Amino acid sequence: MPADAGRPTRLWRYALSTDPDRTGLPAVDVHGRAEPLDAYETGAAGVRGVLALHPSGATAPDWYLGRAPDDGSDGRARARTDGTEDAPGDRGTLVRQNTDGTRATECGADRSQHCWTPGAGPLAYRPETGEVWSQSGRMLFAVPLTSVDGSLG
Repeated sequence: MPADAGRPTRLWRYALSTDPDRTGLPAVDVHGRAEPLDAYETGAAGVRGVLALHPSGATAPDWYLGRAPDDGSDGRARARTDGTEDAPGDRGTLVRQNTDGTRATECGADRSQHCWTPGAGPLAYRPETGEVWSQSGRMLFAVPLTSVDGSLG
């Protein structure tokens, strides 16, 4: 349920099947039910992509949220606090949330938090390469997770 509907956004993390016939699908019990490993609520609005990673030794997962631009990606300019306007198609944000709080990626000389493509969809992690993958429009792209974590403000 989207947070902008007046309620928290709910996120669930599921284990993936180890069955070669179900590669990439959620693990299920003998009755065919997939039970979430973790559940989380966030007040973040405009969530377009979610990646849950449970780092080794951590007590809880890190949730990476790809968020739409502040205007909900309708292409309209928005007023900034300094009186100027953002250009249509402004960037979205990528944040990491965990039990320690929320931190957004920062980029550029002004340390803007609008570092993520506005049209990005689901997020995926490839452990073999350490990359976070997403898609924006027709472009598939990857960013090293170490770069994402290194740019957190």
